[in-house]
Amino acid sequence: AGAPPRPPAMAAAAGHPAAAPPPPIAMPVPSPPASSAASAGAAPGAAMALHTPFNLETHLSTIVGLEGVKDTLRSLRNRLVVGRKRQQFGVRDDMARAFVLVGADGAAFEAVAGTLAALLTDLGVLGGTGMVIVARPHDLVRASTAMTVAAVETAIDRAATDRGLLLVADAGALVAGDARDGGRGGDHARAALETLVAAGTGKRAATAGFCVAFAVRPAAHATLLRAAPALTAVQPVTFELAEYALPEVAELLRREVVRRGFELAEPPSGPAGSWLEALLAPKLARCGPDGGGIA
Repeated sequence: AGAPPRPPAMAAAAGHPAAAPPPPIAMPVPSPPASSAASAGAAPGAAMALHTPFNLETHLSTIVGLEGVKDTLRSLRNRLVVGRKRQQFGVRDDMARAFVLVGADGAAFEAVAGTLAALLTDLGVLGGTGMVIVARPHDLVRASTAMTVAAVETAIDRAATDRGLLLVADAGALVAGDARDGGRGGDHARAALETLVAAGTGKRAATAGFCVAFAVRPAAHATLLRAAPALTAVQPVTFELAEYALPEVAELLRREVVRRGFELAEPPSGPAGSWLEALLAPKLARCGPDGGGIA
């Protein structure tokens, strides 16, 4: 499935200087539609100066499908709002700063993470501008455990500096590592996972004002939780990114076509959109019941 438009120091090993890993990718939160004032011809500078209040439903409207995820985000908002009110009476309602996103390859992890970051920023959980910093296993796992931990610490420091959301892509890969290296990579990967979990579940995240989200495939979800008991212990809010239905795949394709500067001409007859769904149906069928592989 496709996704809507999206929104490190190294240690030396064996006496040789280590090459610095590529920095984690930082992306802004998804922007809601422009205000009517800006679209009515207001000067660019004036439009930039206007502060648009955060509206969760506006952000959710940019996400195709994933109704379960949207309900979880609404529930999280309500919990945080109630928690702020309880704090006024001296009642602490601390919530874990670690989250889990479960979905197949190609799921809209970054779109969901962007909306989550925007929500957490609006309610004061994140202290920055709602930046999402994406870290992938190949950016983190290095040639030694020391180098790996240094790369992970750089990603965490970036999240702490931006006071944003650190999204760990394909977190399941950090459980086993790469079996081709005789298990050494697995040790390094597990060190990366332990460092990330410690940062997201301990006091460090609350003190520095950042959060950590772990994106994982459904098949690796239970394995991740077994390998990271500290993550399980804090009972993280979990977002289940369901497979896309055929009409949603068609809508994703329409949006991607528009994003690339083209448009789809609807046939003059037949129900709107049915021709596109008919075109995509055989491709979905070839991918099996999970619909995996559709991009």
